[in-house]
Amino acid sequence: MARKLPGELVGMLWKNYFRDPSQWWDKRCNKAGPAFPDFEHKITGHSLWIHGRFTPSWVLGELRITGAFPNDVVSAYVSLLRACAKNSDLSLGVKIHKDIQKKGLLHHCSDDLIIMYAKCGALEKARHLLETHKSKHVFSWTSLIAGYVRKGQCQDALAYFEKMQAEGLSPDAVTFGCFSKTCGTIRSLDKNEKDDADIGLQCLSRDNVKVGNKLVDIYTKSGAFANAQQMVNGPPMRNAAAWSSLIQSYAGQGQYGQALECFKQMQQEGISPNARAIMCLLKSCSTIGDADYGDKIHNEINKKEPLKNDKVLGTAVVDMYAKCGATTKAQQVFDGLHTRDIISWNALIAGYAQQGQGEQALECFENMKNDGISPNSVTFLSILKACGNMEAAEEAGYAKQGQAEQAIEAFEKMQQEGFPPNKIMFLCMLKACSSMQAADRGEQIHGEIARQGLLMEDHMLCKALVDMYVKCGALGMAKQVLDEFPTQNVASWNALIAGYIQEGECRQALKCFQQMESKGLFPDARTFMCVLKVCGLMGLMEDAENYFGAMHTKYDVCPDLSHYTCIVGAFGNAGLLEKAAGIVQQMPCFEHPIAVWLALLGACQKWAYVKLGKWAFEKAVKIDNSHATAYILMANIYRAAGMLENAKMIEAMKIKNNTCKPSLCAGA
Repeated sequence: MARKLPGELVGMLWKNYFRDPSQWWDKRCNKAGPAFPDFEHKITGHSLWIHGRFTPSWVLGELRITGAFPNDVVSAYVSLLRACAKNSDLSLGVKIHKDIQKKGLLHHCSDDLIIMYAKCGALEKARHLLETHKSKHVFSWTSLIAGYVRKGQCQDALAYFEKMQAEGLSPDAVTFGCFSKTCGTIRSLDKNEKDDADIGLQCLSRDNVKVGNKLVDIYTKSGAFANAQQMVNGPPMRNAAAWSSLIQSYAGQGQYGQALECFKQMQQEGISPNARAIMCLLKSCSTIGDADYGDKIHNEINKKEPLKNDKVLGTAVVDMYAKCGATTKAQQVFDGLHTRDIISWNALIAGYAQQGQGEQALECFENMKNDGISPNSVTFLSILKACGNMEAAEEAGYAKQGQAEQAIEAFEKMQQEGFPPNKIMFLCMLKACSSMQAADRGEQIHGEIARQGLLMEDHMLCKALVDMYVKCGALGMAKQVLDEFPTQNVASWNALIAGYIQEGECRQALKCFQQMESKGLFPDARTFMCVLKVCGLMGLMEDAENYFGAMHTKYDVCPDLSHYTCIVGAFGNAGLLEKAAGIVQQMPCFEHPIAVWLALLGACQKWAYVKLGKWAFEKAVKIDNSHATAYILMANIYRAAGMLENAKMIEAMKIKNNTCKPSLCAGA
């Protein structure tokens, strides 16, 4: 836009205008705002404003005398037409059009009439005015194109988009927006129309890289990846912008492998992706866990000095390596960052926590605080995950009391910092309380969960609370949680029943089972394991047999190897060895069922039953002749029966077959 000229020069330009108005463009009817000029010289480009700051006072009178400013009538009509367009008032717009024609002002108002008709859906009238008055204004052309798009007339919109450029007019952002919708509309056409429109768009893009890049972007965002790939494969479109758009869209649609394949093709052609595409490629690598491809992306970043020191990309590389499990590389990249903020620290800490490297996560947490960076809710969540995942640690055979305490400290610190805990944090905290058997602290967490209104709608939190109270020995509180929970689930009842068994309260365990059934809940395989165990401990063999039989017939739960092992052990320990043997004989084929035979052997040892014990031993060693427990039990059976030579023979077999220690044997 030409700048306004002060004082004397403005007056000279107005005199020039009045000498020959034909040398000036009259732009009043198409002004987008007061900042745009009223007149513009066709050759020099000088601009004039009727109400400009430096406009001489005599100009208004002169305009009225010459008829170029007929008492602001044109401005009034323009305002009315714009109101009609805004309100879609076609009827009033037609009347105004007739008045304008009568007063000979059509030339001054033609563009606003085109816009009004287009926005009111009278596209034929808008098109007729556009072609009759040879409009040279982008707004008018864009309005017609937008009108065609709204009506679903994709090919007409495309034709006028192309014609507009043929007239020497450059599309603006609004026009390109309509162009985008045109491409979207193409996808709803029948095959022939769609093919014609696609061909038209692609032909148009061959001579206009900007249009082509936009088309690639639109195709990918609408899911037409084949069309986008075809565009990019064409010689004019093999550029960084088009490839990068394709990569971003593949990644955005979850097609991470395709995004990486695009990067491979770019490398072969010597084209480098832009920063946004690199971010998408790093995300692709982290999602599918491909650290090797991540290395290639990292190398691409290091080739470019501006990207090499980019903090955001550096953090994304740390995050990628961490999520791929390459925490050593993540640490190396992190150490090389020029500046580290909370996001980069969180990426590294989360990576360590995700990979089960709790000690390293906690060490990073301390280093971050020493670096003067304050943790946020994301940091605390990672730390709670690192500290709160106690089960794997317990299986590994070492105590995590210290980590549980750190988890609780992190949780309390998070609350002091004003970060509200979420469901995952509460789950981690309840697990930590379970590990420490900290019922009082768990009860406080329980209260916080209730205050946030989370307990009444979340089965996972309910089960975690029951588990926590059970492991802390607070079975009354565990029962209360279940009773108050509006919708019951089997998993929580199983935890409570198992807790009563653990505390030796077998009658209460059976009572819970019956109460669970009365609430309309069907027991599952885990429930029946508990019930069979209770019956065995209480000597309720008839009940045990009935429950075992009802598993499949009444509850549609198929007994597995653990159920057979439990019922065989229960009958055997009760001295009902023949019954136990009968169950074993009726047992379906299981893979590696040695546990059942060991249960029967254990019962035979208790009752010194040699004949049945020998049969069970032969079955057991046939399955696994290196299992030490079978030999130990059989030798003990012989000793209890006074058959010492047989016992020595079994011990010799044990040595010969290189048996492992019972604690190391599967099923021992």
